[in-house]
Amino acid sequence: MKGAVMEAQRSTDPQQREGRRRRSRRAPLAVAALLALLVLCGLCSAAAPAPADASVFTPFAATVAAPTITVTAPTGGGTYAEGSLLPVSWTTSPAAPAAGEFRVNVDQFGSISTLTLVPATGASSYSCWLTLNTSDWSAYKVVIDWRSTAGSGNWVSPASSPGFFTVDSFTSYIYEPAGPTTHP
Repeated sequence: MKGAVMEAQRSTDPQQREGRRRRSRRAPLAVAALLALLVLCGLCSAAAPAPADASVFTPFAATVAAPTITVTAPTGGGTYAEGSLLPVSWTTSPAAPAAGEFRVNVDQFGSISTLTLVPATGASSYSCWLTLNTSDWSAYKVVIDWRSTAGSGNWVSPASSPGFFTVDSFTSYIYEPAGPTTHP
């Protein structure tokens, strides 16, 4: 009986009926606004078809896919003089975008020294020369990684040379004779 009385009051009070209608209309708008904010911030994606006209503005930011890097030189096993030039080359798949940069490092058991930065040009193969300013030791590797914005951002897609190489000082000693020698 009590439920029937409350239902009768609910349906006869015009102010309460209007308030319920307003609240029910606001809830979907709030959910839609929250979803739009999450999509714009990149926290979720919207499954929207691509526009037929490429000139149509869409509020969704495009992300740049990181290329897969393969170090092709040095392959390992070589010995290089301290202070010499080390040829380094690598390929990317797919071709790296014409933005961002590569960082070329020499790594020895996690002790990494940055040697050079190489701008990404949109190519699928790159090369550079490094001056080996490292100490005598074996078990060095070249490590290359990439970031989509030159000068800032996280380094991704690290790749290392397939084998270790050695750096040696190749110290040479030249001895002079102790003095003039005579031969009969």
